[in-house]
Amino acid sequence: MNDKINNLARLFTEIMPKETRIDSSVKGLTLFRIDQSFKRIPYAYESQIIILGQGTKHTFFNDEAFTYDSSHYLVLPVPLALECQGIAKSGKPILGLTLNLDPPIEVGEMLLDMEQTHRQAPSKSVAKGIYGAPMNDALYDATSRLLTAFRNPPHDLNILGPMIKKRDYLSYITRRKG
Repeated sequence: MNDKINNLARLFTEIMPKETRIDSSVKGLTLFRIDQSFKRIPYAYESQIIILGQGTKHTFFNDEAFTYDSSHYLVLPVPLALECQGIAKSGKPILGLTLNLDPPIEVGEMLLDMEQTHRQAPSKSVAKGIYGAPMNDALYDATSRLLTAFRNPPHDLNILGPMIKKRDYLSYITRRKG
C-alpha cells in the first residue's frame, strides 16, 4: 500500500511542482497543492469526493471531525458549509483532487444504487451528508490512472477522465456505503 501512496504523491508532484489549483477539462475534476498548514476555517463544500495523495485535512461537522489523508477519502453527497483544517509537513505539501458530483444526476444515481443494492437505510454519516472511508487498491489504482491521463496529451484526459470518474469512483463508492 505504501508504494501506491508514494506513487500518488509522485504523480501529483509531477503535475503540480508548486502551490496551485488546477481545474481540468473533465467536468468537476480539480487538482490542488497546498504548501502550508492552515488553521480551522469555514469552508463551503460542493457535492464531491476528495482524495489526498499527501498531507492531512480535518473537516468538522458540528462536534464531529472527519479526517482524510492518503489512506482515507471523504465524500460529501450534498453541499455543506463546514470547517476545515489542513496539515502539511515540511517538504510534504497537501496534494489532492476533488471530483464534484452533479447532484441531480450522480447523487441520485448513488442513492438509487444504494437502495437497490443494499435495501437498507444509509449510515448516520451518509444521512448527515458526509462520510469518510479507507482507501483501497481499487481507489488508489483509479486515482493513479486519472493522474496518468492528466499528465498525457489532453485528449487522454478528455476521453478517459469521465470514464474513470463514473466507472471507478462512483461505482465503487455506491457499493461501499449504504
